[in-house]
Amino acid sequence: MSILYPQAFILLFALFFLKEKSRLLTLSLAIMIVALSRPVLTQITQKERLQSREFIIALDLSYSMQAEDIKPSRVEKSKAIIKEILRKNPNDRFTLFAFTVNPLILCPSTSDHQLLLAALDSLKVKNILTHGTSLQKLFDRIHTLNMPQKNLILLSDGGEETQAETFDINLCSIAMASKKGSILKDRHAKALKDTNGHLIISRQNPLLKKISTKFYYHDNFDFSLDFVTQQTLSQKDRRGYFELFWLPLLFSIVLFFLHYVKIPKRILALIPFLTLSGEAGILDWYYLKQAQTSYHDSAYKEAVENYSMVEHKTIQSQMNLANAYYQAGFYTKAKRLYDALKTTNPKRKKILLFKLGNCAAKLGDYVSARGYYHDALVFGEDADILYNLKRIKDKKNKEDFSPKKSGNEKEKVKSDKSSSKAKESQNGKDGSAPSTLSRPLGFKAYELINKGYIDEKKPW
Repeated sequence: MSILYPQAFILLFALFFLKEKSRLLTLSLAIMIVALSRPVLTQITQKERLQSREFIIALDLSYSMQAEDIKPSRVEKSKAIIKEILRKNPNDRFTLFAFTVNPLILCPSTSDHQLLLAALDSLKVKNILTHGTSLQKLFDRIHTLNMPQKNLILLSDGGEETQAETFDINLCSIAMASKKGSILKDRHAKALKDTNGHLIISRQNPLLKKISTKFYYHDNFDFSLDFVTQQTLSQKDRRGYFELFWLPLLFSIVLFFLHYVKIPKRILALIPFLTLSGEAGILDWYYLKQAQTSYHDSAYKEAVENYSMVEHKTIQSQMNLANAYYQAGFYTKAKRLYDALKTTNPKRKKILLFKLGNCAAKLGDYVSARGYYHDALVFGEDADILYNLKRIKDKKNKEDFSPKKSGNEKEKVKSDKSSSKAKESQNGKDGSAPSTLSRPLGFKAYELINKGYIDEKKPW
C-alpha cells in the first residue's frame, strides 16, 4: 500500500490543540485525515497498445547559440522547448542529437522521457569548443538511422546551404534567433570581431525556412507536431491504482455517527461478524514472513516458492521475488521480473537497470549488460556499476562472472510491510514529471562534438 499525499499527516498535529474531551470524535477526525492522505494499492503494470510517432530532436550547440537575444539564451530556450515537447507528447518516441560541426547522439530512440531529460540536463555548454555549424554532417548521420520515416525537429539559428529532401528527412525547423540578431561575446563578455575589425552579429538565418517542410519561430512553435504523416503501433506501460481512501472515510463517518447516537451494546457486538470477508490473499502475511526468513537463511529456492504463493502482488514483493530468483541462479527468470517492474523514481530505476545488467552478465550477454550499466549511470555515478562495467569491458564470450552487489542495496530483502517507506515516487500532484537525476557526459562525448575544432576557419 502507498500513500500519495503524506503531507496531509501534518494536520494530525492540529488535533493536539483541539480541546475536545471525546476520544471518539478525535479518533474520527484522525482517521479522516488518513483518508485525505489518499492511500492506494499499486497495481501491476500492464502493457497498453497505442499509436505513437517517431521523432528526432537535434539541438544546435554552436557558439552563436549562447547569444542572449532570446532570453535567457538561445540554447537555454531551446532546452525549455524540448522539455515542453516531451511533456505535451508523452506517448511518442524521441531520439536526441546534439551537434555543432559534428553530430552526437545523446539518447537513442526511446519513449522513456525521463532518460531523455537526464541526457538533456547533463549537457554542459562550457565544454563545447567548436564554434561552427554543419547541417550537412547532421543530415548524413540521421540518414544512417533505421527508421521508417525520419521526422527531424531542428532547433538552430542557422547553418550552411544543404537540402534535407536529399536525405529523405521530414524537417521541422525552429528558428532560435531573432531577426535583429545579437553581438557575439567571448567568455570574458568582450565583443567578438572578424578579421576586418567588424563586430560579429549572429542573426536568424533565412536558409532554415528554405530547406524545411515546416518552419516556426521560437515563440510560435506548434507543440502538437502535426507535420508527421506516419504513425507506428507501440506499447506503453500503464500503472493503475486501487483507491482505498473510502475505507478510512467510511470508518470515520461511523465513529462520528457513534459519537452523537447511542447504539445498544448488543448490536455493537455483532459488527465484527458483519464485516468479515472471505477475500483471497488472507495468508499473504504468512508467506511473506516465511520467504523473508528463508532468504536471510540463504535458502533461496524456498524463498522463491514462498514469494510465488503471495496473491497480492506489489512492487516490493516482485522485487524480492526477482532477488530470490537471482540468488538461486535462475537468472533468466530474474531478468524477466526485473524488466517487468516499471518506475519513475530515478533511484529505483537506477537499481533496476543495475540488476538487469548483472543478470545479462551472468547469462553471458555482455553487450546487453554494458547497455544496462550505461543506462544506469545516466541516473548518477556508482562505484559498483563502474566496477562491473570495467570487468566486462573486453568480454565477448560467456564465462564465469560474479558482479559486485549494489553498495546501497546489498541484496537485502525488504518486508512488504516496510515497502511503504520505499514507495514509488509518483508524478507531481499536477501531473508534472518528477525531478531528474543527471550524470554529466564523459569527456569522450565532448571530444566527438569538438573533433577538429582547432582547424575551424571562419566559424561565424
